[in-house]
Amino acid sequence: MTRVGKMLVVFLDLEGVLIPEIWVGLAEVTRIEELKLTTQDISDYDELMKHRLKICDLHNLTLKDIHKVVENIEPLDGALEFLTWLRERNEVVILSDTYREFIKPLLHKLQYPTVLCHSLKLDGNCRIVDYCLRMKDQKRFAVKAFNELKYHSIAVGDSYNDINMLKEANQGILFRTTDKIAAEYPDFPLVHEYEELRNALERILTVTRIKDSRNSSHKELLYGVQPVCAALRHRKRQFSELYIKSGKNNSGRIREIQELAEELGITLNQVPGNKLTEMCPGAVHQGVVLRCDILPFSHISVLPLPVEGKLPLIVVLDQIEDPHNLGAVLRTCGFFDVSAVVVSKDHSCGLTPVVSKSSSGVAEWLPVISVTNLTRFLQKQKSEGYWIVGLAEESNQSVSQMVRDKPLILVMGNEGRGIRPLIRKQCDWLVSIAGNPEVSSLNVSNAAAIALNHFYVLP
Repeated sequence: MTRVGKMLVVFLDLEGVLIPEIWVGLAEVTRIEELKLTTQDISDYDELMKHRLKICDLHNLTLKDIHKVVENIEPLDGALEFLTWLRERNEVVILSDTYREFIKPLLHKLQYPTVLCHSLKLDGNCRIVDYCLRMKDQKRFAVKAFNELKYHSIAVGDSYNDINMLKEANQGILFRTTDKIAAEYPDFPLVHEYEELRNALERILTVTRIKDSRNSSHKELLYGVQPVCAALRHRKRQFSELYIKSGKNNSGRIREIQELAEELGITLNQVPGNKLTEMCPGAVHQGVVLRCDILPFSHISVLPLPVEGKLPLIVVLDQIEDPHNLGAVLRTCGFFDVSAVVVSKDHSCGLTPVVSKSSSGVAEWLPVISVTNLTRFLQKQKSEGYWIVGLAEESNQSVSQMVRDKPLILVMGNEGRGIRPLIRKQCDWLVSIAGNPEVSSLNVSNAAAIALNHFYVLP
C-alpha cells in the first residue's frame, strides 16, 4: 500500500476574519450597547450567548430583525479576494460559532464556501428561544478530526473561542485580534491585513508542500524560463528541485528564478546543458528545469458570479486534445483578461508541461477548471445569469456583430468535430468569424484570439 502524502486544509473563523461581527451590527442598528460584547470580550461562549438571548427577549428582537441587519452586511474589504485566492489553492473550511439561520442571507456574497456552525431554536413568531451547539468546542474537534484524516491543518482566528482551534492545528495565526488576546497568546503569529495573512499562509503552505513532495511519486519536469518563473511566483504546485544550466547567463528572469527558489527552500542544481536535454528530450528548456508535482485544476468556486455592473467572460473548451493548442488558447485568454477557462474532463489533455510552455506560463496562474459534464455546467451557469456564445464556422452571424453587454461564456470546440450537438443546444447564439471561404477554418487558438480581441476591446 502506498502511503498518501498529507493534504492541506485551512480553517478560517467567519466573523472578524471575513465579515464584520453580526451582533455588533445588530447593536449599532438597534442602539442596544449591551449587544456589542463579542468573543473578543468574553471567553465563556455560553455566558455570552445567554447574555445575548436575554437582551433579545427583553427588546422583542426576532430572527427577522437580525436578517434585516445581515442582509446589509458586506464581506470585509479584501476578504472575498483573499478567500477566492485561498480556495483556488487549498481546501478551505470556515469554522464559526455563529448560526446557520443567521448567515443564510450572506453566503452568496462569499460565493457559498463550506461553513460549519450551530443552529437556533425558534418559536412560531421567529423569536429565538434557545441555541443548539453542534457540540462543545466544535472548532477544536473539527480540526482534530481532519488531523486524524492525515490532513495538515492551518487555522486562522481572532477571538477567545478560536484559541483551542489554533492550538489543535499544525499552525495557528491570529488575525486582527485585540492587544489583550495577542499578549495572552504570544506564540501565535499576529497579522492585521489580508496581504500579511496571504504571505504568512504562502510561507507555511510552501514549506509544508516541499517537505511532503519529497515523498510524492506524482512528479514531472517543468521546463522553460517563463513557465518555471510563473510556477514559482504563483505556487500552485509542490516543488522538489531546480536545475539550471551551468554558466547560464544571469539574466533578470534567471536571477528571479534563483531568488524565488532560495526563498522557497528548493534545492538548486547547476548542471551541464546536455544533462537538461537528457531530462527533457526534444523540449526547448532554455537552460531551466523544475522538478515538481503536476499542476492541479482550479476549483469551480473561483468562477465569478454575475453581479450588477460587472461583465465576466469565461471560455469553455469542448474536447481540445492537443496540448499545444490548449496552451496557445490559455495564453490568449490570459492576454485578453478572461476570468477562467473550463475544459471537459474526457477527451481533453491535462495541464502538462507542454501546455504550460505553450501558454508562456499562463497555465500556472490562470484558473483552469475541469468538469465532467459540460452540458450540465452550461445549464447551471445560464441559471446564474450567464449567456452562452458558441463559435461555429457554418453560422451566418458574425462574432463582430456581438455586443458585450452581459456576462458571457464563449464556447469553442474540437478542430475536427467542432462543438458537440448537446453543447450547441445550450448556446444562446452561434457565431462565426468572417474570412476567405477558400480557407476551411482557423486553428482554435487563432479563432480564440480573434473572438476574444473583439470582446476585449468593447466597452
